[in-house]
Amino acid sequence: MKCIFLTTPGEQILGFQMARDLGYEVEIYPTTQDTSCLTDTLAEESASYINRSPESAERPHVRSLRASWIRVLTDARYAHLQDVIFCESDAVPLIPAKQMKSLIDQALAENPRADVVRPFHYCEFEATPNPRTCPIPVTFARMQRNPQKDVCNPHFWGTHALYVPSASRAKVASIFADYRLPVDVALNLANGRDLLRVLVCSSNLFVQQNHRPANRPPRIAGLLSSYKRFKDLQRQIWCMMDQDYADFHLFVAAKGICESDFHTLIEPQFRHFIEAGRLTIRVFPNRNQLSNLLDTVRDLNVQEFDLFAKLDDDDIYARDYISHVAEFHRFLPPGIGSYYTGCGGYLRSLRGFPAVVRGGFGLYGPTLVFPHHVLELLRRYEQNSADILPEFEVHEQSYLKSGFGLNEDALVDFVNRCKGAVNRAAYTDVSGHGLSLLICQDSPSVMRGGYLEPDLRFRMGATRLDERSNERVLYLHHPQWNGPVRVMGRKAERLDKPDEAEVLHLGEDSITLKWKNWGQECYVRDSDGFYRLSQEKKF
Repeated sequence: MKCIFLTTPGEQILGFQMARDLGYEVEIYPTTQDTSCLTDTLAEESASYINRSPESAERPHVRSLRASWIRVLTDARYAHLQDVIFCESDAVPLIPAKQMKSLIDQALAENPRADVVRPFHYCEFEATPNPRTCPIPVTFARMQRNPQKDVCNPHFWGTHALYVPSASRAKVASIFADYRLPVDVALNLANGRDLLRVLVCSSNLFVQQNHRPANRPPRIAGLLSSYKRFKDLQRQIWCMMDQDYADFHLFVAAKGICESDFHTLIEPQFRHFIEAGRLTIRVFPNRNQLSNLLDTVRDLNVQEFDLFAKLDDDDIYARDYISHVAEFHRFLPPGIGSYYTGCGGYLRSLRGFPAVVRGGFGLYGPTLVFPHHVLELLRRYEQNSADILPEFEVHEQSYLKSGFGLNEDALVDFVNRCKGAVNRAAYTDVSGHGLSLLICQDSPSVMRGGYLEPDLRFRMGATRLDERSNERVLYLHHPQWNGPVRVMGRKAERLDKPDEAEVLHLGEDSITLKWKNWGQECYVRDSDGFYRLSQEKKF
């Protein structure tokens, strides 16, 4: 079953972890201050029902809650979704999702005309959930009917968790819109006058817990690995340095570029950000995709960061992307990741013209955000990929049969979701923020092809650190020529002309080559990253 939590900024979902532990899918849905959907056409009847002016029973937050319930109940995304419990942010489930579904299905089978099923009997605060116990027997019965007035009995208070069949959601929403009453009182009235049939559980399967302030703003690290796309790398760094979220640091692993070019062309552009402590950028050999991602923080102490946002160099992130991620995570307990799977925008070239096309967002890689313990698991898998399967109870084993060397997004997403990650789609859509990201589909890439040499693609299938699979680009200086040379394993080849060599030795500060056409040479690395021909050093 799915629990959709109505959440207001400044609140934290106290039942989030319990819901996930009990097998519920959790979604966050923001409340709204837009009350234009409230018609109040039955305000006079509302006043007579409570024997006082409805204004006295409806403070601003009550109107906001009415409008928020209407919006979530009428959201088209849930129109054909039955197994949903709509929750306020203080709701905490006490029994597993499978057991809850079975009980609600039984209640609806016995009461097919029911419009609302309330999985609690009365309001109970600060209860200690125990998922192994469920009062037996559990029954659902029609809420007591009192058509004349609100009895103001705690038995009737609360709407912290409601199951509403899809066929009844518009009807319930209209009650909330027309009666100028708090939503729990409106349900009591509608049930008493036979406008709705409300079932109440004989026991509390949900309880409420007092609100706790939202988490402090998380400290976020951006992880950006870039291979060959020199222009995209520069543009993305500038974009990330312009993010409007202060507690953010960008870690960059540059690949497919000569170390000398890196030091002379890239580092100087961004040195002021490096010195300000906002950017860490280093050059690495190209490896498998998982190792490329982990290179961004390799051998660094990143314990101070709460979340790690995977960034793609060729996609377009809005200036508020990181701040919206941070806002979403303030509702969640620490140690929970997120991703985006929903509707998104794709930037394509149509007959040479740039065009944004809306569509389903199956490509979630650029949106992945994960906590520190997921990063540590990924590091462990890089060292021993055999650990991936035993770590989790996986129903769809086929998901993990292929190597992740070329598709690290699938591995990160899998581990992240197994550890409780949440989809940001509903929240970003309803909050009005939008995704703040455009996927650029025309760039050559590892998955779309046109990016890797055939031998490198073959070597990158596995998620392991293997020096023989590393690809380096070295800039060699010779008295008669100079230029970039691609080195992988025992093979080297010039990029400016067809010329190959066997690699006899490759160390931190030198390389010895046996050229196919003219003999053996040794090149020594200088402080700028250039490799210069040495007449003295031999391997």
